[in-house]
Amino acid sequence: MSLTSHQARKFAFAGLAAAAALGSAASSAQAAKLTLNYQCKYPLIGAQPLKIDIDAAIPTSIGVGEETDRFVINALATAGGSTSGAMQLIKAASIEGTATAASTIKLPGGGSLPLKVPITVANWNKTGATVPNPLLLDAQGSTPSLTFDDLGSASVTVDAIALNLTARNAQGQAIPLPPVTTNIDGQAVTPSDSDPGTFDVYCKLAGNQNTTLATFQVNNGTSPSSDTTPPSQPGNLRGTSNANTTSLTWNAATDNVGVIAYDVFRGTTRVATVNKTSVTIPGLTPNSSSQYSVSARDAGGNTTASGSINISNPAGGVATNANAIYSADLNGTATMKTLITGGLPLQGGIVADFKLSDGTFSADLNLIPRTGRLTALGFLPVTARVGFINATKTTGNITNGVLTSVSRLRIQLLDVKLFGAISIAGGRNCQTKQISTITLRSGQNFDPIAGGAISGTFSISDLNDCGFLTGIVSPLTAGGGNGINAVLKPKL
Repeated sequence: MSLTSHQARKFAFAGLAAAAALGSAASSAQAAKLTLNYQCKYPLIGAQPLKIDIDAAIPTSIGVGEETDRFVINALATAGGSTSGAMQLIKAASIEGTATAASTIKLPGGGSLPLKVPITVANWNKTGATVPNPLLLDAQGSTPSLTFDDLGSASVTVDAIALNLTARNAQGQAIPLPPVTTNIDGQAVTPSDSDPGTFDVYCKLAGNQNTTLATFQVNNGTSPSSDTTPPSQPGNLRGTSNANTTSLTWNAATDNVGVIAYDVFRGTTRVATVNKTSVTIPGLTPNSSSQYSVSARDAGGNTTASGSINISNPAGGVATNANAIYSADLNGTATMKTLITGGLPLQGGIVADFKLSDGTFSADLNLIPRTGRLTALGFLPVTARVGFINATKTTGNITNGVLTSVSRLRIQLLDVKLFGAISIAGGRNCQTKQISTITLRSGQNFDPIAGGAISGTFSISDLNDCGFLTGIVSPLTAGGGNGINAVLKPKL
């Protein structure tokens, strides 16, 4: 198969590339459907499932040495897991973007051609108060013409996919999100562009799947079409736009044999080929205007163009100081490892203000006073009611799927009793002399929408103002290496 370097650069949507070959060089098409399941690495929420349904018309055979027409593909991406919750959290009103997939064309007689191919993700707009779950995204694309040099069987397979998306707020501004710096396998990745208004999503096939989209024959060719009747004109061309994309819709054309594709032009440049009556054009310049037209095409190569329309792209821009308010319940246990040992229950909540551009947050931590049953000196049963006083706000970040938080607080011993009955210390002024710093971390792939486990260690300093037995109680509680294990459950 020959493919010019210019075509190779333009080749569209990897594994879908050979889907739907159209034109005189291809025989009648067969329906091709393929469903693939991925695990994808997103900003803030880490690994999430993504299903892609590919639906295209595939040629049963292609003539050797004959140039095909563009191949047209359609795909539906179903974003599951916490994706919808994340879009709700950041107040996304619309999503748009592109995808690049890796695929392979297995050539007649052996050998293969690896390709990386882009496709346009059509604009999604929120129509209700909440983002639907799962989130459905349409995608469209086409390839350049191809020429196969050898006879035999050929096939197309699909592999990894990378998305470059923009989420916009209700004002049409892009919402900045922190970059994804590692993929699903933990390998380092860099942003695909320098635009602060886009974010990357890296996807890997989940488990063993059938990845063959189509198999077709390269044979001695077909007879030229005798159809000379052009289609009718595509009608009522109309469109909408935001800062970087334009979405076009038109009424279907008719043909004596059948319309196989629509070529979309920006000025005189063909920017898309689709087999549906809508398309999204990405990568446009804010504060600009473009002229668009659509040409209907049949299998005989006959075409009829629509009238043209001018559409302007507004200023848009990137939202400044974009934030999200995140609330979660916290429940767990603090394990004492001083001269007093045992577990103290933890219960409370956190309200965090996330800075979306870098994933950092400042939060109010509220821990409710709780009572625990402990053991002093290895044999004395002790009941302690413990409270917490924040010295500063809790701060932290989510980076590479790991949540880290730092809290600085004083610990109160509100009441300490031997045998559950004899009060030996306590009171609201019974507090640690020094502020305790508690650093908590999650495991890998922490998902703030689903919640998850966090853990860490802390130290307790000597006590003040705990009564006449302060000098006895303080040495029992002071020390380091105490542990915390807790679970955050979001309140969305």
